[in-house]
Amino acid sequence: NASDKYVLYYSVGFPDRHRIYYSLIDKDLNILSKPELYFDPGYDIIDADIVWNDVDKQYVMVYKSEKGAGFYRATATHLIPTAEESTGTRQWTETAGFHVNENNQAIEAPTQWRPIGSTRWKLAYINYSGSGYGYKMRDMDEHGLNVGSPVQISGNVAAQHGSIVKITTEEYDYLKTW
Repeated sequence: NASDKYVLYYSVGFPDRHRIYYSLIDKDLNILSKPELYFDPGYDIIDADIVWNDVDKQYVMVYKSEKGAGFYRATATHLIPTAEESTGTRQWTETAGFHVNENNQAIEAPTQWRPIGSTRWKLAYINYSGSGYGYKMRDMDEHGLNVGSPVQISGNVAAQHGSIVKITTEEYDYLKTW
């Protein structure tokens, strides 16, 4: 961004529950700030993924909640909280009614992205229990809402906490030669 600072966010476990904390870092990964609370809705949370949604001009965080199987969502207009936003969910607003689950099975590691040339979003994650074990993907609308049915990602996939990286056609063709 314009300030040359990046937000590094991560889960921290405490005796009562997990919370999301953050630190500011620079492009060389030098830590510029002490860890600070980033998001605490009052229940155990881990595995957050944050993206900028240009359609709604806001940041979207999808996170795993331990209060019930599945993912929840929060939005914010700015990434770094102000001094006045010092407790609880800080700058984030939880999205009422947003809950993604898979028959109450254990799922984790949400990753959201927009395919190149699309305004619609995808949500990928791991189902690590029951009969649905594997890496899954779902469609979402341009707002990152209206989540579709899960589709199993097929192939030689042993993904754990995956990330989506945009590559060029040339890079893709090169990777196919491996």
